[in-house]
Amino acid sequence: MSENNEKNSLRMYSELCAMLDKEEFTYTKDEEHLAVELIMRTDDIDLQVKCSIWRSTSVAVLTADLGFNVPDDKVSQVLEAIARINEITVNGSFEYLFRSQRIRFSITQMGVESLIGASTLGHLFYVMLSTADDYNEKLFMITQGKYSMQELIDYLNE
Repeated sequence: MSENNEKNSLRMYSELCAMLDKEEFTYTKDEEHLAVELIMRTDDIDLQVKCSIWRSTSVAVLTADLGFNVPDDKVSQVLEAIARINEITVNGSFEYLFRSQRIRFSITQMGVESLIGASTLGHLFYVMLSTADDYNEKLFMITQGKYSMQELIDYLNE
């Protein structure tokens, strides 16, 4: 790990925490791993959000757990839905986590040799929240058998 990446990562983490403080978010710091965890509310659900800054590469990684489990009999439908959504998602992607049977949204931003600051990190949070909010209800309804793949396809083609 280069000294520049270390310094840049520490600066990014400091700016991340300052941004969250300014917006008066309640969050938990993990300074050793340059990470924060917080709950963010969308129109439909509370998202468990984690943001980490990777020291070795100055990459900001945001993940949001959508907060529900996928029943075994709905996994194949959810995987198809995630693939279809990811085809049109410009920034970030949805992921199915097999061990926990949960869905999360992830978005990353490289910070190597750049000046990623609070505004860029704030934008990442905004994109994550708006994208998760656009699709979390549809993904949840698929897990409940209340939303068909054809309905999702029609929505994505609007």
